[in-house]
Amino acid sequence: MESVQETKNTRSTLIPRTNERLKLKGVHFESWGALKAQLNLDSLSSGCLFSDLSLGAQKGHWVLNELNGQLGLSSYDPVQPLIGIRSEQKYADTISRLIDNESIGDVNFLAAYAGCKEIIDQLVEQHIKCIVIIPPNSMNEWEDENLKFVRLLTQGLETIDCDLVILGYPKSNLGTEWDVVFENDVPDSVNSEGEFGLPGVLDRELVSLFKDLIPDSSLELANNYVIASPLTRLKMASNTTKCLGLLSGQEAYSHLYTYFNLLEIDESANVEVFQLEAAKRFSEGAYAIALRMLKAIKDKVQDPLILASITSQIQNIRIALMYFSEAAQEATPSLDLPDEYKASLFQAKAWGLVMTNQAQEAEAYFEQARTFLSEKDHPRMYLYLMNISALNKLRIGEVDTAFRFEREIEEKLSERDVQDWHILYINSINQARLYKKVNDLVRAEEYYMKAFEINNSLKVESDLLYTNFCLAQLEDLKGNNPASYTYYLCACIHWLCNETPESLAPRVAQAVLCKNLSSEIGRVNDISKRLIDQLKTVISKANIEVKDLSRARLNFRRINDSIHPEIAIGTHGIGFFATNEIDDTGYSCEAYDQLKLLVSNCLRTDFPELNDFKTLYTDTVFGNELPCSSKELISSCIYYGVDKLIFGSNKFYLSEQDRNGLLMSSAVRLCGAISSARPSENQIVIYFKRYNSPIAVEGLEREILSLVSAASTVQGIIQGIGDDKPVLEALKEMQRKKLITISLL
Repeated sequence: MESVQETKNTRSTLIPRTNERLKLKGVHFESWGALKAQLNLDSLSSGCLFSDLSLGAQKGHWVLNELNGQLGLSSYDPVQPLIGIRSEQKYADTISRLIDNESIGDVNFLAAYAGCKEIIDQLVEQHIKCIVIIPPNSMNEWEDENLKFVRLLTQGLETIDCDLVILGYPKSNLGTEWDVVFENDVPDSVNSEGEFGLPGVLDRELVSLFKDLIPDSSLELANNYVIASPLTRLKMASNTTKCLGLLSGQEAYSHLYTYFNLLEIDESANVEVFQLEAAKRFSEGAYAIALRMLKAIKDKVQDPLILASITSQIQNIRIALMYFSEAAQEATPSLDLPDEYKASLFQAKAWGLVMTNQAQEAEAYFEQARTFLSEKDHPRMYLYLMNISALNKLRIGEVDTAFRFEREIEEKLSERDVQDWHILYINSINQARLYKKVNDLVRAEEYYMKAFEINNSLKVESDLLYTNFCLAQLEDLKGNNPASYTYYLCACIHWLCNETPESLAPRVAQAVLCKNLSSEIGRVNDISKRLIDQLKTVISKANIEVKDLSRARLNFRRINDSIHPEIAIGTHGIGFFATNEIDDTGYSCEAYDQLKLLVSNCLRTDFPELNDFKTLYTDTVFGNELPCSSKELISSCIYYGVDKLIFGSNKFYLSEQDRNGLLMSSAVRLCGAISSARPSENQIVIYFKRYNSPIAVEGLEREILSLVSAASTVQGIIQGIGDDKPVLEALKEMQRKKLITISLL
């Protein structure tokens, strides 16, 4: 029989962050030789990495990708779907993915953060001493995703022996997000070193393509990369036609081909090519670039159908990014357009209006959109339109009509052969809010639970906070102060354990802050202040005496990112782990630290045993929720190999033999995250309700899935497969993949 293999966790790279304004080191460029001396390096090629923004970024996460290339790392995956006019099925799927990304939060920040952590590890391993960023020239902008990445990288480099330097040159745009402190004076004079109009650092393929145009003053870098001197970027390139010829047919560099095409764009341009490239830029996270491209071609177009197509794409991007004011200000579409365009454009304008507190003005546009969108041809899209229309009905005071719309959506969803979990989630949340508004708290709770059940085993950080925050508010309205306190406390714990609080989903920030939804809300300090207020209010209502233990502020982490914990502690409604080692998420600002202190005092008051520990670890049970019963906490102890447990007034010691016995008798069930399964001869393709892409299950995992039933146990699975195979290891991996759950009977 297999025995329990202890799961050891290792520390991951953390980036210490604050909300304070940064000071970046700057060096005015004179020559590569002078730069090498100023940076005190033996070689720029081996000891330094470069990113060149002088001619502007031409695709998403430009700086991250250029550094990845020089380090030999792979480029990041697109953060968004392609946006444009598509078929009903594909466009509805695009909206579903956008909804998931919105719930995940700021996907650009998350991509920058993950990339930054990987780069920092490689900087240490490859002994890189400096990163040089050549900023945009005065005609170009810093893109938001690059600002986020450079800020993260600057703070992350404080933990290792590596500097970040901004390279100044004539008419460079240093950015307004930070202060640049230069270590040398501006040179008395600099001479142009010719002109070279190809943006960015050149990889080996571009070096081969442009070998006859690359200036002699260029610098060779690691992995056969080459960077041009910033003094070759002082004038606009005059050889656009030649560059277009060299890039023609080079699909990997279509972003550069588009850049040169835009320099000479006219009425004869192939608009569909530009629209596709704009969709690619959006998918890469280069939102501003995508919108600039579309606006540039829109200005050159006369054909009303092509113009409508471009405008629709722009509006779709605006709505996805919550640029509601801009969407509301778009011109009213012509009634001479085909119905598909009219439906899209009327809906987008109406959406912008309702989200900028102009619901009365929005109503007529929503009516037009519902008139022109064919429910028969676009059934899923029509349900999304009904949903946002219901919100507008609520905003203009027609509560009964809002209810009618949402119930109609619910009825149509019940008739579908294949469930649309995204619309069902939105519909359930909206009905919960409507019932809460009319003070039917029983039905409100019913629909909240229906919505949250969809996300079970799939919850991302924003979901975990939002679920507890909503239930805390509901219990508060019911007058159940102790339950409200527990939910608020759990919401705060989730917030403090989130390694990237800056990426909180806007709709969750809206709920916490009670502000209008926009792309601008959700600063960590503001969220933390609001959570402090809510927690203090419920503490007062529940007459809870929280001890002032300010000397002993806890650190908070997710157990998945931590070392091996020493003990599990819990009571009904909440469970967690603790250790005496110091470990933290790395974020700090005034209100966030104050919240951490308040929550520490609450927990140490409720659980005096925590006085002996410094760090609290939480297990979300693979995207579900904190363990809230003794059985759930014991299951977590088994998984993480924790032998000490305090639950309420009871203390337990779980030896390895105890844990092994409990594991063998534990139930194995299909995970609730699964939407459907499509078996074939050699594999089973699993589809999830939200967030996760489909996965193909093969081999041993497929054998295990075929044995899972309502009566399955770990012991039964092992006996069914045979103990000559690594079944326990496979079961744990299948838990991580959200294929199964393992829990005490």
